[in-house]
Amino acid sequence: MAQYGKFIHGILQYAPNKITIEDSVIYNPKVEELQALGYKIILQGEMPAYQQGYHIVTYYTETTNSIVENYRLEKDSEPEENPDDLFLEMLADHEERICLIELGGLEEDVDSI
Repeated sequence: MAQYGKFIHGILQYAPNKITIEDSVIYNPKVEELQALGYKIILQGEMPAYQQGYHIVTYYTETTNSIVENYRLEKDSEPEENPDDLFLEMLADHEERICLIELGGLEEDVDSI
């Protein structure tokens, strides 16, 4: 079954299974009833082929009679270095140096770390 939706404040809202028209509650409304409330059929565009290093972004275009769900590839961003990871690496390095000193390691052993 086709999906219907409309944009409300720029956000796609899918058609509900229950609508109210003139004080009447209608379950599983017909296409004509949804269209009378401004809902349009949602069509799907072509999905691009997967490419490593990219992710798929969904965007919508609206025509007079439909909303088209489109897709495009966008390059993945480089992961940002997590400051917590850097801190943990530094902490481990200092702990190893302290252990070597406490165990009587040679100074050149400490400097090589």
